[in-house]
Amino acid sequence: MALEYTGAVVLEVNSTDVEVTEFSPRENTGKQLVKTMNSTWRAKGYTQGIATWELSITAVVPVDKTLHWEKFRAQN
Repeated sequence: MALEYTGAVVLEVNSTDVEVTEFSPRENTGKQLVKTMNSTWRAKGYTQGIATWELSITAVVPVDKTLHWEKFRAQN
């Protein structure tokens, strides 16, 4: 059974290229409702907030190299 790949997504970890099989970004806009005291009991507006992105990937582990995923951390 052949695997269907997302495309040309390659993750580089410690100078080793790792193929990515699934990639799903999720955006959190940061908007929140502002609850106010009014006669209709509905929210009157919202606050803008800070947008954040959460990336979820599934990668193929190379056979010839040993990667220590528990030691890997994102660098700012």
